[in-house]
Amino acid sequence: MKIHFFLRLKATRVLVAFFFLTTLAGATGERQLGQTTNGITQQERTNITESILDSPALALNNPLYPCKHLAIALPEVCFVFDTVSVTLCPGESLTVGNHIYEQTGIYLDTLASLPCDTIRLTNLIVLDGVNTSAAIVNICSGGSTQLQAQGAQGYSWSPNTGLSATDIANPIASPSQTTTYTVSGIFETENLITNGDFEQGNTGFISSYTHSPTDIGPQAVYALTNNVINVHPLAAPCTDHTSGTGNLMAVNGAGTPNTTVWQQTVNVKPQNDYIFSAWVTNWSSIQTNLSNLQFSVNGQLLGNVFQPLPQQCQWKQFYIIWNSGTATSAVIRLVNQNLTVGGNDFGLDDIHFSRLCSNTDTVKIVVHQPVVQSIAPTICQGETFTVGSNIYNQSGSYTNTLQTVYGCDSTVLTSLTVLPVFQTSQSPIICQGESVTVGGNTYAASGTYSDVLQTASGCDSTVTTLLTVNPVFQMEQSPVICEGESLTVGASVYSASGTYTVVLQTASGCDSIVTTALAVLPTFSVDQSLTLCEGESVTVGNQVYTQAGIYLDTLQSISGNGCDSILTTSIVVYPTASIQQTLSICQGEILTVGGSIYDQSGSYADILQTMNGCDSIVFTNLTVYPVFQMGQSPVICQGDSITVGSSTYSVSGTYLDVLQTSNGCDSIVTTNLDVLPAYQFAQAPVICEGESVTPAAIPTPIVVFTRMFCKQ
Repeated sequence: MKIHFFLRLKATRVLVAFFFLTTLAGATGERQLGQTTNGITQQERTNITESILDSPALALNNPLYPCKHLAIALPEVCFVFDTVSVTLCPGESLTVGNHIYEQTGIYLDTLASLPCDTIRLTNLIVLDGVNTSAAIVNICSGGSTQLQAQGAQGYSWSPNTGLSATDIANPIASPSQTTTYTVSGIFETENLITNGDFEQGNTGFISSYTHSPTDIGPQAVYALTNNVINVHPLAAPCTDHTSGTGNLMAVNGAGTPNTTVWQQTVNVKPQNDYIFSAWVTNWSSIQTNLSNLQFSVNGQLLGNVFQPLPQQCQWKQFYIIWNSGTATSAVIRLVNQNLTVGGNDFGLDDIHFSRLCSNTDTVKIVVHQPVVQSIAPTICQGETFTVGSNIYNQSGSYTNTLQTVYGCDSTVLTSLTVLPVFQTSQSPIICQGESVTVGGNTYAASGTYSDVLQTASGCDSTVTTLLTVNPVFQMEQSPVICEGESLTVGASVYSASGTYTVVLQTASGCDSIVTTALAVLPTFSVDQSLTLCEGESVTVGNQVYTQAGIYLDTLQSISGNGCDSILTTSIVVYPTASIQQTLSICQGEILTVGGSIYDQSGSYADILQTMNGCDSIVFTNLTVYPVFQMGQSPVICQGDSITVGSSTYSVSGTYLDVLQTSNGCDSIVTTNLDVLPAYQFAQAPVICEGESVTPAAIPTPIVVFTRMFCKQ
């Protein structure tokens, strides 16, 4: 089977039809499209020869290949394809089906509807609105700055204090104090007019005037042309407003007021402002009777009557603002209000009707006032103090004018104090190993040292030190102990690894320095968790454990350093399960225990493994009950019956019945049944009254006889 997917385009509607064509794989032949059932005209037939595949194929936007003889037209699946361009104001959203869109983008939605679903391609533009070039501007007192707003067609600034203008994008602001200015921007969304530039010809609008494509000499006629002189020999050679090469609507106006020159109906949103604008030019040489035009919406004339410029071919834009109120559609018109003819000739172009948006942004102008700062620094003799580009090293009062980061003047009043510096000498005597600290420096060798310190006032103080160092004894040792032990040197006790220096006093009065490099070997502490099965044991050091519990053992470190190692062992003992079971089966059945299979009576022991990995011993006492077989050969008389289990027999034959014993096992009973026939014997004895007769003995259970009685 081969599937073809066809698109039939009608304006913005796309009709999709599926045709299923069946043929043999690898066959060739002619294919022909069948007539559809929705009124679609017969497709152009084309004879082609191609290979038809068994698997379905889908051809979209490819040439149509109709086939003869084999076409089966199925009901059409269709879609209405809409392309919509929408412009939203800042903060607005668009709902399409179940989706809400708030950002500029292109969106594709499928909307369920009858008779065809709608595939809607939405080109959404969400306007950014008005915005300012800076949020904060810094100026000096008495200064000014130019504000800058963009993104709108119209602007309104507030407050008006210090502004050169309030209705332009870039006014000059000269506030005397910090002020926040708010700009309100007005801008348009998309043009709702269809063919407002007349480039599509005489379509999309209606007019009370007559369309005359080549001659607008009579009054109350119009033509769509790229040069008015082409449709009126006395006209000026006026071209369209936009490019000079497109179309404009050239109108020879009449003298009847309130006549609709151009009209179109558009959908609007309630409670929104709309701008209605048009470009108008005068193409007549008669300038004493210019055309009088007026806007109209929903039958109401709006704004003042307006006229084009008297100069020929000079375009001018006119507009009005209209609020939709509760209306959802607008019939918008351009009306000619002239009362006389002669002149009254004009051109229309670029008619525009769009929704107005507005939003705001702010600019904060921070006004920096002149700054006067007084400082009283203190420096030391030999230092300097800098104010701006001036350097001072003498006590005194100084005045400097500087510039702030915002370019404003700042006056600094400086009262400078210069403090003196000091010099001292010292001659300490110490023993070898001792030291003398001067400021941040420490000295332990004989010599002369000079240090510059800082006094309480913050100035330098030069200290000259003549140091004498007497020799001392020094001893070094490197003992090793275990963790928990300690070492005593003099009056000091050490229990942590490290290098320690102890100063003792020699007989000569100088210190004897003992340096101890102590190494403390660690005592290891190890935790382990073990699991045992009942009956198992674990050995830790010299200890053997078989019971659950937590055990602490002191071992010798595996590093061989002679220090203890403490091992904490947590033991969990899982029991070995023992299960007794007494079971019975019938002969021919089997019993499975773990991997063992039993079919004989007896006692068995099987070792299984529990979920903890320990053994589980299952003791089984098995009894195998036999299956009994019994044969019987009963004899009954005709008309009698015999019952075996739930079966009843009354005809000679051999019968097999499976019964159940008291142990629940089968018992097979074989019955050979013999049914004897019933005999009939008749006699007619004659006796006298008072006599009797005894029937003859016969081997049958049934005797039929007739008793006769005699008369006397």
